[in-house]
Amino acid sequence: AGTSSFDRDTEAAISGKTARWVMTGDPAPIAVEYEALSPSFALIHYGTNDMGMGSTYASAMPGFYDSMMDLMEWLLERGVLPVLTAISHRGDRETANQWVPSYNTLIRGMAQGQGVPFLNLYEAMDPLEDYGLASDGIHLNKGPYDPCDFSEEALAYGYNMRNLIALQSF
Repeated sequence: AGTSSFDRDTEAAISGKTARWVMTGDPAPIAVEYEALSPSFALIHYGTNDMGMGSTYASAMPGFYDSMMDLMEWLLERGVLPVLTAISHRGDRETANQWVPSYNTLIRGMAQGQGVPFLNLYEAMDPLEDYGLASDGIHLNKGPYDPCDFSEEALAYGYNMRNLIALQSF
């Protein structure tokens, strides 16, 4: 349903999912998106949920790395440019928040290693109140503005700032 990525429900960007999830199933969610849109690029924003996929945040990191590399390889083989996005601050658990810079260093390294763009969402959210996070401390907040409103008032909200830096990357 829909004619573009702006007017259809995605199969591959669902809250609470991981980088491994998007590559699993028959068909995998990423394959469904690829077939529906034939994209030139893909904004990749995994990591927050992946942090919980091990007995510790440290033990989850190798699996996250493997999943992200598999995802990038899959996209690049099809001529799709992956744009890796840093994860934002974690306001839900201080212990998780302490690991966010390590995960973002890994994400930046993967982007540099593959020669693909990296969006530093973490840094972009620094000046925003509560780092642009919603009350759950995980998801970005949204205000009373259209998500693509880039006025000064609207850019006080996480979703608007994220959308702006994504567009500025191209």
